[in-house]
Amino acid sequence: METLVIKNKECYNMATEEGRKNLGEYIQRYNDNINQDDPLSKPISYDEAFAICNVEGFIKSKPGVREAVAEALEIAANAVNFKTNTTFTFLRNRLKKLSYNVIIRMQVESYVKGRLSHAKNRFNASTSSLDSSRISTMHIGDDVIYFDNLTGNILEDGELEKIKGVE
Repeated sequence: METLVIKNKECYNMATEEGRKNLGEYIQRYNDNINQDDPLSKPISYDEAFAICNVEGFIKSKPGVREAVAEALEIAANAVNFKTNTTFTFLRNRLKKLSYNVIIRMQVESYVKGRLSHAKNRFNASTSSLDSSRISTMHIGDDVIYFDNLTGNILEDGELEKIKGVE
């Protein structure tokens, strides 16, 4: 199967005539390039094409999928130890109950993985900024004194570098 190029995601939607036309063209190219020797390949319809080309638009347009994604993200936020297993098992089961096929489930799961990765990166960035915000300074003449706001102790040079992560 050759690689199919997708335009920007705003060009693929069910709300506009141009979006439906682009989805129709994508479906035609996809179905024309199916490998007939592969037993797992099958032609796609508008829902699969919409999920492949614009997964965010697909999720927004399907209330059941939107609810499943929101609950999966909530599980991920609350179940730290079992985040990936619990989240994706829940999401996969919910999408199966909604009768979505494997192509759509894979696209939605990839979207959730991306959201979890983005949230993890934001959390790590805010945690590292918290470490530096726990240090306060006081200027007395030409001297600068550093305080650890959590303990209330004056920090020496080695302790200051350790908290900042410079070591």
